[in-house]
Amino acid sequence: MPFHALPLLGRRFPSLLRAIKARHFHNGIRRLCLDRSGIATMMMAISLIALMGAATVSVDLASMYLAKRNLQGVVDAAAMAAANQGTDAAQRTAINGVVTEAQAANVTIASLQSGTYTASTSVPIAQRFQTGGDGSAARVTLSQQVPLFFARALGFRNGTVTATATAQRQDLVAFSLGTTLATVSGGIPNQLLSALIGTNLNLSVLDSQNLANADVDLLGFADALKAQVNAGDITYAQLFGQSISVGNVIRALAGSVNNSAAASLLSSIAAQAPSKSIAMSNLIDLGPYGQLDYNPGTLGLNIDAYSILRTALELSAGDHYDISLNLSVAGWPAPAYASWADREW
Repeated sequence: MPFHALPLLGRRFPSLLRAIKARHFHNGIRRLCLDRSGIATMMMAISLIALMGAATVSVDLASMYLAKRNLQGVVDAAAMAAANQGTDAAQRTAINGVVTEAQAANVTIASLQSGTYTASTSVPIAQRFQTGGDGSAARVTLSQQVPLFFARALGFRNGTVTATATAQRQDLVAFSLGTTLATVSGGIPNQLLSALIGTNLNLSVLDSQNLANADVDLLGFADALKAQVNAGDITYAQLFGQSISVGNVIRALAGSVNNSAAASLLSSIAAQAPSKSIAMSNLIDLGPYGQLDYNPGTLGLNIDAYSILRTALELSAGDHYDISLNLSVAGWPAPAYASWADREW
């Protein structure tokens, strides 16, 4: 039946018309479902939408991840700079200086705390930093606004990343003397060292100058001391905490100086050293380097041999000692005397 005859038929047989239309509709839907032509185009259109969504997420997330990694390096340096300052204003100035030096844009200080840090495995990580105390540690949190790319189509122009770091200041203790004491008239270095060791060392002015001018690398000295006492593979902090004879300390000192004349002189003094023991941790604190058992060659801290020798002998003398020095000063009618007493460590 021609389709244009359906209106006329519908006026006479409306129910029949509805049946014919329903049949045509169902047949059309069936043909559409069975028709596979153009399916690749439809799948491609749907896949493109999914791919664009994945690109939006992956590119912007990768950008924020890279920004966070870079920010972590900046905040690490900022925390170390802040830990070396004593006041909040000085810490903020130091942090801003690090950020400027790193050329990090849109970075702000989200949090700054001063306190103490306990570097012990027995303390949970979350509890090692405590606010207050001596202010030797600093915890810094920086935040940065990172521009987004594909997410702008969804209305997001920027993302925020944050990074936190904690740093502790550990001072390395050393003694610096220089050469002025070695040139004082009257032979003070010889008198002082002789009195401390208990025998006349007969040091000349040249001997004293050689000791004062001989540089000793701290970790090089520690390695020499470790070999001297056959300490094995222990950390420098464990080594310095041991009770070691003064003679072995001086022999290790002789093996680590950069001056052959001073090395020979120290070997001679070691043979006359008193039979007493000391712990080098009472003289030198290597800070974070104390946890190492090898010399990384990056410390670069030198002390003159005279200072280590003198302080080691002073420590072996105990908390109290009395030394009289004969000081011949030009223009004085009689020798002058000086004394040391109640040395506290």
